[in-house]
Amino acid sequence: MSSDHQNESTTDKVARVERALCASELSYRRLFESAKDGILILDAERGRINDVNPFLTKLLGFSRSEMLGKTVGELSPFKDIESNQAMLERLQQHGYVRYEDLPLETRDGRHIAVEFVSNVYQAGDRKVIQCNIRDITQRKWSNAALRNSEQNFRSIFANAPVGIFQSTVSCLLTVNPAMAKMFGYESQAEMFARSVDPEALFVQHEQRRQIIHEAMELDTYAVHEVEFRRMDGSTFTANLRMRAVRDKAGEVEFLRGFVEDITERKRAEEALRASEAQYRLLADNLADVLWTFDLQTMRFTYVSPSVQRLRGYTAEEAIAQSLEQILTPESMSSVKSWLGGRMSAFLARDPAATTQVHELDLMCKGGATVSTETATTFLRNPDGGLRVVGVSRDITERLLGQKALRESEARLRAFTEAAFDGIIISEGGAFVDVNQQLAQLLGYKISELVGRKVTDIVAPEDQPLIRQNQASGLEHLHEARLIRKDGSVITVEARARHCIYSDRPMRMTAVHDITERIKSSAELVKMSQALEQSPVTIVITDLAGNIEYVNPAFTRLTGYAREEVFGKNSRILKSGKMVPDDYKRLWEAITAGREWRGEFLNKAKGGRLFWESAVISPVLNKAGQITHFLAVKEDITQRKHLEGQLRQAQKMEAVGQLAGGVAHDFNNIIVATLMHLGMLQENPHLRRRK
Repeated sequence: MSSDHQNESTTDKVARVERALCASELSYRRLFESAKDGILILDAERGRINDVNPFLTKLLGFSRSEMLGKTVGELSPFKDIESNQAMLERLQQHGYVRYEDLPLETRDGRHIAVEFVSNVYQAGDRKVIQCNIRDITQRKWSNAALRNSEQNFRSIFANAPVGIFQSTVSCLLTVNPAMAKMFGYESQAEMFARSVDPEALFVQHEQRRQIIHEAMELDTYAVHEVEFRRMDGSTFTANLRMRAVRDKAGEVEFLRGFVEDITERKRAEEALRASEAQYRLLADNLADVLWTFDLQTMRFTYVSPSVQRLRGYTAEEAIAQSLEQILTPESMSSVKSWLGGRMSAFLARDPAATTQVHELDLMCKGGATVSTETATTFLRNPDGGLRVVGVSRDITERLLGQKALRESEARLRAFTEAAFDGIIISEGGAFVDVNQQLAQLLGYKISELVGRKVTDIVAPEDQPLIRQNQASGLEHLHEARLIRKDGSVITVEARARHCIYSDRPMRMTAVHDITERIKSSAELVKMSQALEQSPVTIVITDLAGNIEYVNPAFTRLTGYAREEVFGKNSRILKSGKMVPDDYKRLWEAITAGREWRGEFLNKAKGGRLFWESAVISPVLNKAGQITHFLAVKEDITQRKHLEGQLRQAQKMEAVGQLAGGVAHDFNNIIVATLMHLGMLQENPHLRRRK
């Protein structure tokens, strides 16, 4: 012990120990907070969480405060773990619990797999449980993907129709069943049991050595046509693709190869060559021009006599011409742009490169040009070279027809764009084209509709009708509800017809938006119902006062049926008891565009007189011109009768009041007279004085 420590006081020692302890706790806390595994610290006796690190709270989706004080079993992610008490007992007994692959569900519903390790240790004067939780979800997915990849490879390896092998320079390492069968063996096991030498499989051993050398020099597959020898000594032709597989250091580990038996294809090529003479006879008599072209010499080797009808040259003259003398400059440039790439693709066994069709313009003897559709097929010569077999057909008339069709379609496009209605061109129930009016009607861009099913924009309840019309080809007028891009629904009137578009039969549908018309019709129905059911009389006349409409209230009041008054003048209701000036003022007001209000004493069909209170107004069109007159009238006969009775009662009351006043005044005079007479009787001296 150093002298410094010997001279330390007890207080200094305690302070030094506390500093060391603080430093240790700080280091532990930093490790705890920054750990990339989840850590739980639990009380060993009660099993409740004392601490949790940030990694675990983030992994499970709980906050630290939500986890502290709870047992592991009280947290939903651990609900499938064995009971908390059982785990606690195991920990107390053994001091250690481990779960290799524990499924947990996080707070947001994600399913994860974790490695769960718990152990008990002494922390000061108490025991604690530390649970380390490691997320192994990604590792499980990676392992599963690796297993699936291996299974897929094994399945492909075992079931591939081509031979697959791996070998060194001197021995086979593995072969698939197709490879063993291709070389005449019952199984892979038999092939290895016979210790087959890879070189013995080649008819030409030197060719194998050259292919191996090429494969080791290249970073890709060396491709060759090879003659192989079977177990029974017979031979077959195959296409061999071989490459060297290297380790991380770049050293060759093994050779991998694919063997495709092309014996049948070779036989077919031989049969084709053997039958060329027969086909040449046919070619000499065809309207189309048949020809063959050698891609090594870039010269024609055969041209059928029909070339004279096509270009004006004899077969002998045409066969001596170069491509530059036959093709127009534009077509020559086109051929040069794709010929090299197609040859490479054909040599790489790309099936798409074997036969292709192009449109080429040829030069004729008189200086004119002719358009042709030329189908070309690449074939391999016995010497390994390439040749082209071609058929050229005059498509001048077809191109003229296509031009006329395009012009027709352009006119159709102009018509459809100028149309007020939406136009749909459809094929097989899908949009091929639409005009701008339809796109605007539905709120889409044209590009958003083309290619979609027509029923995508049709309301579900109308889709069966549309499908039925499409299937049956019906061309009748029908209504349908369409769904706009914003989800709103419109009602349209549609009529479909068959048409030819882009040289194909299609269906053209004209679509007219009748949403507002339907709304207007509904409003008219509502107004009509209101007029028909109104308790007041309604009459509509033309400018001359001839009746065009009356409601049921009119017929009930007047006794006239509608048929009796239609076309009749409204004067049929005149009673003859109105002042003519009243009618004059009425007509002056309404013909001037003003409303007139007043009362009529009219006469019903049976002669009965009745009173009406009327409001008559002019009806104006959009231009402000008067087109009709509308009269709304109410039967006030009863009211008039009551008013007459009221006036009579008021008169009688006035007479009574007058008579009462007179009687009162007369009574006052009589009373005064009687009083005077009484006084005279009682006082005789008054009479004498007088």
